[in-house]
Amino acid sequence: MGGGRSSGEAGTGWDRGEADDKAALSHEARQKAEAEVMGDRLTVERDEGALVWQAQAQHLPVEHRAGISPLALLGLRLVTAPRADPPPKVAGACLQHRRRAALNRIVQPGGG
Repeated sequence: MGGGRSSGEAGTGWDRGEADDKAALSHEARQKAEAEVMGDRLTVERDEGALVWQAQAQHLPVEHRAGISPLALLGLRLVTAPRADPPPKVAGACLQHRRRAALNRIVQPGGG
């Protein structure tokens, strides 16, 4: 029958479709753990990319893995910057310009 289990061998709860709700992570904890793992993976891929670049600089016959993260390959980091609010005078001018443009579209028949 191949590499399957014998009929007398008991399976784990996982392969029987059972869950241990007491040991399960909350949604927030699961997201946090997943983000941490993905960050660690990106760190490892950055190290991998740097090593391949270094080997290529030494004219060794190596190539980057097809599945490597583009961020890791290029050595980039995503930085979330806070959104800067435009100065009040500029924001007001933009709003006035939009209003004028909207009125021009309404007032001018056949204009495009």
